[in-house]
Amino acid sequence: MGTTKETPSLAELRQRILDGGTVSPEEYAQAQTLAEIEELQVLADQKAAAQKAKDDHRDHVRAVKATVIDAEAAVDDQADLATIRAATVRIIGRHLNLAKAVRTARADLMRLKVPAGEDIEGIGWHEAGMGIPDSLMVDGRRHSITANPGVVIAAALSDACSTAGSSRHLEPQVRLNVPPKPYVETDEQRQERLLRAEAMKAKLRSEATAE
Repeated sequence: MGTTKETPSLAELRQRILDGGTVSPEEYAQAQTLAEIEELQVLADQKAAAQKAKDDHRDHVRAVKATVIDAEAAVDDQADLATIRAATVRIIGRHLNLAKAVRTARADLMRLKVPAGEDIEGIGWHEAGMGIPDSLMVDGRRHSITANPGVVIAAALSDACSTAGSSRHLEPQVRLNVPPKPYVETDEQRQERLLRAEAMKAKLRSEATAE
């Protein structure tokens, strides 16, 4: 069984000629054509590899962009602004109403000639002093005659920043000056206070009817 003789390369044919050997024009032309095809194939492979590297690079850049777009899509500033605005308005309104009620109650106690610092039925008024403004004590809870919702809002923002990982997340736009945390009732304490308030209202209504 015979073997297939490999076609000599162009370099081999050139060397044969230099060594005094014989090379036919057809043989030389075929080797030259094959060498050119091989060279072009190498160039084509290099071009394809370069294009693939370029495409891969662009794909990686697109992936980086996609992560930002995904994070951007999760941000809803309009909805968050509405939520924060509504909560802030609600907090301020409640504290303004409380301060107004405290001022009215203090005036009523003064009109009823209840001395400052005296506690009657769990309520009493106090003059300003020691950095504390004019206030009212109701069942041991102090309420100022001036609204100060900023304490609660600052405390909430501070807690939110700490939960998110840093107390300075809002800087430089917002710098928090957080005083000692305000007293916060537990759900049970709030429920108990509301029940006492309802009982007192019912008692007052009963006494008014009896009169």
